[in-house]
Amino acid sequence: MENAPRIYVSTYGKYNAGSLAGAWLDLGDYADKDDFIAAAEALVKEPDPELMFSDWEGIPAGMIGECWVDPEVWGWAALDDSERNIVKIYRDNVDSAGSIEDALEAYAGEYERKIDWAYEYVDGAGLLSDAPEFLAKYFDYDAFLRDAEMDMDFVWDGNNYVVFNR
Repeated sequence: MENAPRIYVSTYGKYNAGSLAGAWLDLGDYADKDDFIAAAEALVKEPDPELMFSDWEGIPAGMIGECWVDPEVWGWAALDDSERNIVKIYRDNVDSAGSIEDALEAYAGEYERKIDWAYEYVDGAGLLSDAPEFLAKYFDYDAFLRDAEMDMDFVWDGNNYVVFNR
């Protein structure tokens, strides 16, 4: 993935004293939330610290906040780059509270143009396979796509439309 998931760790004590001192911790270096918290507490060198996560990169919406990290983030970080990207796009654009499983089950592919999805779906589902060719050529793919957009999410990721079923 372009940006490895990481978190900038400090404490509220330092912040309240006017300092932003802390360090970036890469999530891939920790097996789970407990390992991460132990490393963060060792890093800040304060007795009973109130940890503060003042910045993060590459982590989907709803998996982290200023003072909490969802344990599911380690399951997400263990996915391959493609699956992590799918989950990130889903949580950032479709459902910020959706689980990893929700995102992967809803994923319906990536397409350069929305209409490409419609052509592939109609062909793959065999919707026109029994229709005579002279009739099938009148099928309105644009109208089919407009109707599908009421039940699906087409998210532009900068390169393609990433499609999710609702």
